[in-house]
Amino acid sequence: MNVTLCSAFRNATPFLANYFNQVNALDYELHKRNDRLQFVWGEGDSTDGTLKMLEGAKFRFRATVVDCTHDGEAFGSIEHPTRFQQLAHVGNCIWQAIPADADAVVYIESDLLWQPATIIGLLDALIAYPAVCPMVMDSLLSFYDVWAYRRNGQRFTKHPPYHPDIDGDRMLKLDSAGSCMAIRGQLAQRLSFPADCFVGFCRELYRLGGELYLDPSLTVFHP
Repeated sequence: MNVTLCSAFRNATPFLANYFNQVNALDYELHKRNDRLQFVWGEGDSTDGTLKMLEGAKFRFRATVVDCTHDGEAFGSIEHPTRFQQLAHVGNCIWQAIPADADAVVYIESDLLWQPATIIGLLDALIAYPAVCPMVMDSLLSFYDVWAYRRNGQRFTKHPPYHPDIDGDRMLKLDSAGSCMAIRGQLAQRLSFPADCFVGFCRELYRLGGELYLDPSLTVFHP
C-alpha cells in the first residue's frame, strides 16, 4: 500500500522534533508490512525556522514541502470564519500535491501525539470503510475537536459520553470530523476544502458517495 501522510505547519519548531520521531516510527512499522510511506507537508507564514527544518528533512522522509502562505492572522484554537478560510486554503494547497499513486491518505495535525499502531489501525479500517477517524483527546482527557466532530447534526462535547450515540468501541458513522483522518486514496483525491474547512470537506466526501466512521478504540492526543 502507498500511504501519503499530510500535515500543516506554522511556527512549529517547538514540536517538530517530536513529529519527526513519530512519523519515523510509523515509517518503520509500515515498512515491515511492505507498505510505503510518503509525505506532503504544507508550510506557510512561519516566522521561525519551521521551513528550514522541513526542507532539511524532506529527502529523508520522501516528503514534498508545499507553500501554503496566506499572509493571514495567526489564530488560536477558536471558531472564527476567517481562521477556517485560512485553514481551507492550507488544506487545498496540500491536497493538490497528493501523489496519484496514493492508495490511502492520512491527514494529521502536526502537533498531535500518537502511536504508530493508531495510524495503522485507521489504515486497516479502510478495507471496510471509505474514511475513518479516531477519538481526539486533550491532556485532561476531555474531547478536543468539538468543532468538526459531529453526528446527526449534533456536535461532540468535551465531557463523557462525548456524544450520546457512542457505544463502547463500536464503529460510529459521523457527519464530519477533523484533526486526524484516513481516507481511501481515490476518494481523497477527489476532495477539496470549502470555506468551512473540514466540516465542508466531509460534506463533500458524502456527496461523492463516501462515508466517515469513528473508531472509538483509537485515540490521538492534543498536547
